[in-house]
Amino acid sequence: MLQHLRLLAPAITVLAFQPAGPAVADGFFLQSDIGSDTRGGVVALQRGPLTFGANSTDYEGGKELYASVTYALQLGNVGVLKFGPTMGKTWQDEGDDDVRTGGKVSIERYTPLEFGSVYGLVDLNSVNNSWFVLGQLNSNALNAGIDLSRGGSDNYTETTLAFRKGFRDSPFSLRAGYKFDSDEAFLGFSINTF
Repeated sequence: MLQHLRLLAPAITVLAFQPAGPAVADGFFLQSDIGSDTRGGVVALQRGPLTFGANSTDYEGGKELYASVTYALQLGNVGVLKFGPTMGKTWQDEGDDDVRTGGKVSIERYTPLEFGSVYGLVDLNSVNNSWFVLGQLNSNALNAGIDLSRGGSDNYTETTLAFRKGFRDSPFSLRAGYKFDSDEAFLGFSINTF
């Protein structure tokens, strides 16, 4: 996994040297991306320190679905630590279905800047050894952003570059990007009330 983090080292470095803002707030997040061979989605609902989340990935060779409940702790200016139980199910094309329970831990950091914000997330899940790293740069003036992420599990890995464009004061955004491991373009949307 460390070799994958090197891809995001510049974004992580920028995050580390900026003062952090609070990343704990009530809100709802929904995102879906669809490519020719892969599909993915994530949903999260946060109320106080609790986050209820689920994500799914449909890739060539199988599908994965995870659900979790995490508790958030503000780590001063470092960011927010979230941890809790998780459950995952895997469907492999060769017929191997598997349900597992485990634990999840993540650290996220939101940094407001003059022109917008920077957001970073590192997420580790013991179910299927899944992991996800995200760096996001947002522009207030353009109501747009760019994401670079890398994630994977025992069953797949993916590196994604995505562009997001919002509309006025709406929480709705359109997404477009490229998945490097799958070698495909994708379209998607997100709804973010945080």
